Amino acid sequence: MPQMPTSPADSARKPTVVLLGGTGFVGRALCRQLSSAGDWRVVVATRESTRARALAALPHVVVEQVDALDEAGLRRVLARADAVVNLIAILHGTSRQFHAAHIEGPDLLGREVRRLGGRRVVHVSAIGVDEPRDSLYLQSKAWGERLVLDAWPETTVLRPSVIFGAEDRFINTFARLQRLALLERTSSMYRSPCTAVSASSAAAGASRRS
Repeated sequence: MPQMPTSPADSARKPTVVLLGGTGFVGRALCRQLSSAGDWRVVVATRESTRARALAALPHVVVEQVDALDEAGLRRVLARADAVVNLIAILHGTSRQFHAAHIEGPDLLGREVRRLGGRRVVHVSAIGVDEPRDSLYLQSKAWGERLVLDAWPETTVLRPSVIFGAEDRFINTFARLQRLALLERTSSMYRSPCTAVSASSAAAGASRRS
């Protein structure tokens, strides 16, 4: 059965969650989950709004063109938010690209949340950041995690490992050969391989905590 469109009055009564990186693999799963639940107004903040056309059609979801590294733009979208989930990540790139996505972004997010007096913040990091070794991905993820926690210590950090789901390719094949455990909580961190739906469920649950 098709869902009824969301009226402005309906959206006004809902708390707002901002998704940074909402057009990515886990972000799309989280967006669909929050839309289906119907208890959040979801703002997908993205540099390229054309990538979010399918998400914009979901109930309770709006798309705003925002660069997460633009201080004024980020502050504007966070000012209207009750919670924010940072899912921005890249797997491959130059050291400059890793620095921008995994270090500058979380640092700016934490500082802007602090400036605004606080928001519920969920930052999706990665398993292995305790021992990053020679990986630019893990080194930058570890650095970004420290910066967002330094700026806003109440941030909830999720550390998923390999994330698989219906939309991927390699991992979906790998999943047929190996049964993967779901997220397991250790202190304030989450570890171990999981499905995209499980990762998005963890992010959704964490964003609801006061």
